[in-house]
Amino acid sequence: MTSKTPPTTIVVVDDDPHVRRMLERLFRLEGYEVLVAEDGRAALSVIEELHRPIDLLITDVRMPAMGGEELIATLADREVVRNVLFITGLGHLYEPTRKDIIVLEKPFPKAALFARVRELLGPPDEKGHHGPV
Repeated sequence: MTSKTPPTTIVVVDDDPHVRRMLERLFRLEGYEVLVAEDGRAALSVIEELHRPIDLLITDVRMPAMGGEELIATLADREVVRNVLFITGLGHLYEPTRKDIIVLEKPFPKAALFARVRELLGPPDEKGHHGPV
């Protein structure tokens, strides 16, 4: 019996509904499974309901209920997030507390976004899956 590899899962967290919709659309068109949340608290629920690790968390840094830094700190000991990409409008004013976090400044071109995603996930295999199987 062959087991089907689940699609690469991305969770997008941003308090701006336009950013959420745009990123969701872009990644779905590329074949990713995409889940969205409006802040860190909502993202915790989404991630917990999934019952498996996510491949990439793309989160805004500053949001009203819970920002990106607090979100990844809360998730750190649960081993449910494989990669993190921060997106922020703060630009050079923001320095992440963890050095392993990649930051992409808003607004960003689509090519820059996908370059960062490939950097984190690796190239797709022949079935379109990214990263280690």
